[in-house]
Amino acid sequence: MAVWVYNLDTIYLISLGLTCTLTSVFKIAVGRPRPHFLDVCQPNITLVNCTGFINEYSCQGTRTKALHDMNLSFVSGHSSITAVTVTYVVFYLQKRLKLACAPMLRPVLQTAIVCFGLYVAISRFTDNKHHVTDIIGGVILGAGTALTLFVRYIPNMDEVVP
Repeated sequence: MAVWVYNLDTIYLISLGLTCTLTSVFKIAVGRPRPHFLDVCQPNITLVNCTGFINEYSCQGTRTKALHDMNLSFVSGHSSITAVTVTYVVFYLQKRLKLACAPMLRPVLQTAIVCFGLYVAISRFTDNKHHVTDIIGGVILGAGTALTLFVRYIPNMDEVVP
């Protein structure tokens, strides 16, 4: 049993670490301005003819952390980390929680967990922190990582005594 728990925890931590690493790589390599870019940057638009797309600007904002973070929108870190955790827990419950006396308990728990993950993802959009595609990318990244590692490395839990 100790080896099984160790493997389960290790695979989750590896999938979480891999998701965090890939999220950071995507943010740096593919990052784009966040939806609240103009509010954070506060460019001086009175000096520019605003008839087209503005390529050159200088930020007047003074919040240095926010200025650094404003171009790191794709992929959503909150969504990817939540998706890896939610996916992992849902698959774990599917494999391990078998109650003959309450057969609907498992799907109800899984639905509640997925709803929590969706709430986190939707809150990133409603807070103007991410575009919809950033959130979708984060969910795909997190869920894909968890699914891949869970299916590949977790042994058949039906044969393991808890």
